[in-house]
Amino acid sequence: MARLGITFEDVSAAAQAVRTAGQEPTVDRVRELLGTGSKSTIAPLLKRWRQEFTGEQKIEGLPAELIQAVKAVYEQLENSAQEKIRVARQQFAEAEAQLQASLQAEQERSSALLAAKKDSDERLHLAQEQCLTLAEQLDVSRREGQQVQMACAQAQSQVTELKVVQGELRQELRASREHLEHYQQRIAIERQQERDDFRTQLNQQQQRLQQADVHQQQLLAAGEQLRRELSELQQGRVRDEAAMARDQELLQVLRDQLAQAQTQNDSLSQQLQQQRDAVQRQGEVVQQQQLTISSLEQQGIHSKQDAQTLRQALAQAEQEVRALLADKADVQGQLRVLQQLHQAGQAPA
Repeated sequence: MARLGITFEDVSAAAQAVRTAGQEPTVDRVRELLGTGSKSTIAPLLKRWRQEFTGEQKIEGLPAELIQAVKAVYEQLENSAQEKIRVARQQFAEAEAQLQASLQAEQERSSALLAAKKDSDERLHLAQEQCLTLAEQLDVSRREGQQVQMACAQAQSQVTELKVVQGELRQELRASREHLEHYQQRIAIERQQERDDFRTQLNQQQQRLQQADVHQQQLLAAGEQLRRELSELQQGRVRDEAAMARDQELLQVLRDQLAQAQTQNDSLSQQLQQQRDAVQRQGEVVQQQQLTISSLEQQGIHSKQDAQTLRQALAQAEQEVRALLADKADVQGQLRVLQQLHQAGQAPA
């Protein structure tokens, strides 16, 4: 709500005068021109003046949305400028206050110096008066020579006593210095001992660090050797697995051959049985059938020998496979041991 005494017409006239002077009307400029009124009172009246006059003259024919956007941007810029001006004024006021405080302090120091000078002048004047008084007293002292001599004798006695006291004080001072030097020597010895102990500990730590570095290098070398051995073992395991695969294939081939031999043996046995039955049924051709049976029996014997040979080869192949499996288990065990050693070598000490 506008304050009594500041009207819209006053703000409009002031704003128009500021614009006529070639400047942009702001709250501070209008307030400065009016010489009264608060910012909260002038700001809404100035905003109304912009809406009713400046806006119609400059943005006639433009879309309402564009006008509102431009006005919003203008108000933001004006508010930002006002805030910057306020901050600048506040900083100026603070700097001015600091300057005034410094000036006040300098004035106080100047006043103190002037007071000290005045005090010095007064002391000088007093000293001059004292000098005059002492001069008069000196004249009186000259006239009273006898009294002065007696005072000198007393003063000499006091000086002698003071010399005795001074000698005692010097002895005490000498004893104190000796005690201090002894204390300083002891402190120096203790500090030197502490520095020597620290150097010894530092050397020990450096030696331990060097030993740790050597141990680390050894562990790294051992780890590298283990990696190489592990790679070789892995390659050997691949070769062993390939050999085992070939042996398995050979074993399967031998098993297939054995099955075929057994099939042939069974077939020959059946044929032999059939021939024997035929011999029993056909008595008139016994001799011929006996020859045939003998031939078949010879073939059966050869087949049984072949089957026995295949069985032996199969058993040998199985033994070789078991040996390869045992070697594989041994290699895997060594591989696990090497991996454990490698992991232990990589673990921090």
